[in-house]
Amino acid sequence: MKRALFLLSFCSVILHSNAQTKKVWIDTDILTGKFKKDVDDALAIIMALRDTTIEIVGISVVQNVDYSEKVTEKLLNWYAPTKTIPVYKGSNGKLQAGKWTDASKALVRALENEELHILA
Repeated sequence: MKRALFLLSFCSVILHSNAQTKKVWIDTDILTGKFKKDVDDALAIIMALRDTTIEIVGISVVQNVDYSEKVTEKLLNWYAPTKTIPVYKGSNGKLQAGKWTDASKALVRALENEELHILA
């Protein structure tokens, strides 16, 4: 269900965009490669990187954050080597729920500067 909502949110931003570039923040639990069938978040990020109507200003990763950060950085290096998109570690599990993380702090800073569409 969560994966379907992420893709639906992503498509919604694209379909409702006008000629102006939309600034987007992606929050993901990307685990591609860890579980053989978990590729949906990676595909959505690749689609977002290729879309000229959006600008990804940041990506936050949750759950297995060390692994997720590495996978996300690899995707960015492969599919957007000329772009600088920061990746931030979020909550690594239930024990960090409700606590400030690098990701939550970065998202707050980004939202203080501009309006963003958040895809989670």
